[in-house]
Amino acid sequence: MSPDPLNLHIDLVALQATFFRRLQHQLDVTKVLQVGCDQVTAEQIAEQREFGSFVPANGAQLKHEDAKAEAQDWLLRGFLRDAIEGTGLFLDECLQVCEVLPVAAKGSANGAELHRIFHELPRTNHRLHLPQKLKKLERQFGVSTRFNANVLSLNKARTCVVHRLGTVSTLDVDETGTLKLFFLHAKLVARGQETGQELVIDQPGVATTEDSMLELHFVDNERTFQLGERVRLQAHELYDTIITLWRFGLAAAQALESYGRSLGIQFPSPPNKV
Repeated sequence: MSPDPLNLHIDLVALQATFFRRLQHQLDVTKVLQVGCDQVTAEQIAEQREFGSFVPANGAQLKHEDAKAEAQDWLLRGFLRDAIEGTGLFLDECLQVCEVLPVAAKGSANGAELHRIFHELPRTNHRLHLPQKLKKLERQFGVSTRFNANVLSLNKARTCVVHRLGTVSTLDVDETGTLKLFFLHAKLVARGQETGQELVIDQPGVATTEDSMLELHFVDNERTFQLGERVRLQAHELYDTIITLWRFGLAAAQALESYGRSLGIQFPSPPNKV
């Protein structure tokens, strides 16, 4: 029996948009919780009775300000954990697209092929660890980005947070004895139209002395944690995490499109392109 003809619709814009919405929703929830942590008082905590009065370690209770600081740390680490988990789901979808593209290029497939692609492979890919997913995309399909190292570093931090409560162990560090995170940091720069002088806009009220063009610059940023240190992120590093993963998502979708074009698949040009 000859393979059945196929008409497949592959929407790479929707693929990355789903990933970006997931990041946005995590950010929105984290911001609400951050504000709550910042404003909650010891009296408000004392008034809450939902958790009863059970005390598993009497005498070890945190002071209110210490509990607030720990809660802020927990939120930022929690965002890192969930953001990387969301990235893993995005990579599952990227792998799915890579499996579908050759079939789309061929224009036909039999039932066994379709069952393998849409039922067996998704389960197999989902069981892979995030570094394995990135490696499979690169080795099997040639799909990679210059932000892979950033994502891998963030995943190392996530692993430390999930499995060791954020305390850096020998399992987390490199040959120098440190856990390194590589972020992309976005900064706004006003470039003077006459002098070319750059002025970083990093807080409200910064004034320019000449007519200027506002530019968005992406710069590399590194954070290191030593053996035995707690993984603690600053609030601005939450946004750096989002920017890093956003750039990765854009680049991954472009790499998927390049792979598809190498198979002879035509993709529509974006509306802003002539």
